[in-house]
Amino acid sequence: MNTENNQMATLAGQIAESCGGKENILCAVNCMTRVRVTTRDDSAIQAEKLRTLEGVLSVTHDRPNYVEIVVGPGKSRECTSYLRAMGIPEAPEEAEKEIPQAHHETGGNHVRQTLKNFGLPRLIIAGFLLLMFIIAPFTG
Repeated sequence: MNTENNQMATLAGQIAESCGGKENILCAVNCMTRVRVTTRDDSAIQAEKLRTLEGVLSVTHDRPNYVEIVVGPGKSRECTSYLRAMGIPEAPEEAEKEIPQAHHETGGNHVRQTLKNFGLPRLIIAGFLLLMFIIAPFTG
């Protein structure tokens, strides 16, 4: 095993440990740049510890029982493969029955996250432009 593979195997083990161990992880899904992890017990996710791991670029833990760990393009696939070798399933449907109900009931969080991703400055500019179009006909 070369050094890069060894580092990725180590990182996968550290990610599993920081998410409460492989017993706590329901599934880990590969995304373009991140590893998406769904857990049984949200309190076992150590987001601050994940942020300090070598090879982790950022961590998003903004809803219950779910965390996204950004490791970079290509590395996420490799990291997820090592998690799979540890016995952690990829397919969410395998774990769907065990996902706590709070995970499904994020409701307004999706709206807030969409607004956050859209960005407040863009929202302000869009509102200003709309106001301009409404007022313009009355200004002569």
